[in-house]
Amino acid sequence: MAEHLFLDDSYPEVLADIARQIHQRLMEDPRVMLPHQVAAEVALSVTENVRKTVGGVSVYIPMGKHYEASKREMDIYNDFKGDNYHELVRKYKLTEMRIRQIVTKVTAIERAKRQKNLFDLS
Repeated sequence: MAEHLFLDDSYPEVLADIARQIHQRLMEDPRVMLPHQVAAEVALSVTENVRKTVGGVSVYIPMGKHYEASKREMDIYNDFKGDNYHELVRKYKLTEMRIRQIVTKVTAIERAKRQKNLFDLS
Protein backbone atom coordinates (compact mmCIF):
# COMPACT_ATOMS: atom_id res chain seq x y z
CA MET A 1 0.00 0.00 0.00
CA ALA A 2 1.42 3.36 -1.04
CA GLU A 3 1.76 6.01 1.61
CA HIS A 4 0.30 9.41 0.81
CA LEU A 5 1.55 12.89 1.54
CA PHE A 6 -0.89 14.78 3.73
CA LEU A 7 -0.57 18.55 3.96
CA ASP A 8 -2.23 21.24 6.05
CA ASP A 9 -5.54 22.39 4.54
CA SER A 10 -4.19 25.95 4.37
CA TYR A 11 -1.34 24.94 2.03
CA PRO A 12 -2.10 26.23 -1.50
CA GLU A 13 -3.84 23.56 -3.59
CA VAL A 14 -1.56 23.82 -6.63
CA LEU A 15 1.54 23.50 -4.47
CA ALA A 16 0.01 20.57 -2.60
CA ASP A 17 -0.62 18.84 -5.95
CA ILE A 18 2.99 19.45 -7.00
CA ALA A 19 4.31 18.15 -3.67
CA ARG A 20 2.16 15.02 -3.92
CA GLN A 21 3.33 14.30 -7.47
CA ILE A 22 6.99 14.71 -6.48
CA HIS A 23 6.48 12.56 -3.38
CA GLN A 24 4.83 9.78 -5.37
CA ARG A 25 7.59 9.75 -8.01
CA LEU A 26 10.34 9.68 -5.38
CA MET A 27 8.79 6.62 -3.79
CA GLU A 28 7.89 4.75 -7.00
CA ASP A 29 10.70 5.51 -9.45
CA PRO A 30 12.95 2.42 -9.47
CA ARG A 31 16.04 4.64 -9.73
CA VAL A 32 15.21 6.35 -6.42
CA MET A 33 12.60 4.47 -4.35
CA LEU A 34 12.93 6.65 -1.26
CA PRO A 35 11.12 5.72 1.93
CA HIS A 36 7.92 7.68 2.64
CA GLN A 37 9.38 10.12 5.18
CA VAL A 38 12.48 10.99 3.13
CA ALA A 39 10.39 11.38 -0.02
CA ALA A 40 7.99 13.65 1.88
CA GLU A 41 10.82 15.87 3.12
CA VAL A 42 12.40 16.14 -0.34
CA ALA A 43 9.02 16.78 -2.01
CA LEU A 44 8.18 19.57 0.42
CA SER A 45 11.66 21.06 0.07
CA VAL A 46 11.39 21.13 -3.74
CA THR A 47 7.84 22.49 -3.58
CA GLU A 48 8.88 25.23 -1.17
CA ASN A 49 11.73 26.14 -3.51
CA VAL A 50 9.23 26.41 -6.38
CA ARG A 51 6.93 28.54 -4.18
CA LYS A 52 9.77 30.91 -3.26
CA THR A 53 11.20 31.06 -6.78
CA VAL A 54 8.08 31.45 -8.94
CA GLY A 55 5.39 32.14 -6.35
CA GLY A 56 3.16 35.09 -7.20
CA VAL A 57 3.90 34.81 -10.91
CA SER A 58 1.33 33.51 -13.31
CA VAL A 59 2.98 30.46 -14.84
CA TYR A 60 1.73 28.41 -17.77
CA ILE A 61 2.93 24.82 -17.71
CA PRO A 62 2.73 23.41 -21.23
CA MET A 63 1.52 19.89 -21.93
CA GLY A 64 4.75 19.30 -23.85
CA LYS A 65 3.14 17.59 -26.84
CA HIS A 66 5.73 19.01 -29.26
CA TYR A 67 8.53 17.84 -26.95
CA GLU A 68 6.99 14.36 -26.69
CA ALA A 69 6.56 14.15 -30.47
CA SER A 70 10.16 15.23 -31.05
CA LYS A 71 11.42 12.73 -28.49
CA ARG A 72 9.37 9.96 -30.10
CA GLU A 73 10.76 10.87 -33.52
CA MET A 74 14.31 10.62 -32.15
CA ASP A 75 13.44 7.28 -30.54
CA ILE A 76 12.17 5.99 -33.90
CA TYR A 77 15.28 7.27 -35.67
CA ASN A 78 17.55 5.64 -33.08
CA ASP A 79 15.63 2.34 -33.29
CA PHE A 80 15.80 2.32 -37.09
CA LYS A 81 18.22 -0.32 -38.42
CA GLY A 82 17.63 0.20 -42.13
CA ASP A 83 15.17 -2.63 -42.70
CA ASN A 84 12.97 -2.83 -39.60
CA TYR A 85 10.00 -0.70 -40.67
CA HIS A 86 7.45 -3.36 -39.70
CA GLU A 87 8.96 -3.70 -36.23
CA LEU A 88 8.74 0.08 -35.75
CA VAL A 89 5.15 0.12 -37.04
CA ARG A 90 4.15 -2.32 -34.31
CA LYS A 91 6.23 -0.69 -31.59
CA TYR A 92 5.08 2.90 -32.20
CA LYS A 93 1.59 2.12 -33.58
CA LEU A 94 2.11 4.25 -36.68
CA THR A 95 1.78 3.47 -40.35
CA GLU A 96 4.82 2.41 -42.34
CA MET A 97 4.47 5.59 -44.41
CA ARG A 98 4.62 7.72 -41.25
CA ILE A 99 7.64 5.81 -39.94
CA ARG A 100 9.39 6.37 -43.30
CA GLN A 101 8.53 10.10 -43.17
CA ILE A 102 9.94 10.41 -39.66
CA VAL A 103 13.13 8.53 -40.52
CA THR A 104 13.64 10.71 -43.62
CA LYS A 105 12.96 13.92 -41.69
CA VAL A 106 15.25 13.13 -38.75
CA THR A 107 17.97 11.79 -41.05
CA ALA A 108 17.98 15.14 -42.89
CA ILE A 109 18.10 17.08 -39.61
CA GLU A 110 20.94 14.97 -38.24
CA ARG A 111 22.88 15.21 -41.52
CA ALA A 112 22.48 19.01 -41.54
CA LYS A 113 23.91 19.18 -38.02
CA ARG A 114 27.05 17.32 -39.13
CA GLN A 115 27.63 19.02 -42.48
CA LYS A 116 28.97 22.52 -42.87
CA ASN A 117 26.94 24.91 -44.98
CA LEU A 118 28.84 25.63 -48.22
CA PHE A 119 27.41 29.15 -48.37
CA ASP A 120 28.24 30.10 -44.78
CA LEU A 121 31.05 32.65 -45.00
CA SER A 122 31.72 32.85 -41.27
